[in-house]
Amino acid sequence: MILSGALGLSYGSFAAVHQVTVSDNQFSPSSFSMAVGDSVHFVWLGPSNHTTTSMGIPAAALPWDVQLNNSQSEFYYKATVPGIYNYKCTPHFAMA
Repeated sequence: MILSGALGLSYGSFAAVHQVTVSDNQFSPSSFSMAVGDSVHFVWLGPSNHTTTSMGIPAAALPWDVQLNNSQSEFYYKATVPGIYNYKCTPHFAMA
């Protein structure tokens, strides 16, 4: 009985989900490296309104600018380009 290839296992890489908390005018972590297919989950912890705004992302990556507050406390972004992703809160960027 030849099962060659029929039962072969594929050990592909798994996409990572990075979680970023947003509170007290700062992000934790403030940046990280993502592979294609990885995603980031921004979670607003309050107390004031914030944004998550792309800044210094890889060329050809899609930028974002999203409000985070009581009404929208989460935002997901999926990487289509590998590299280091940096972001800021536009209203509080000067305070960090």
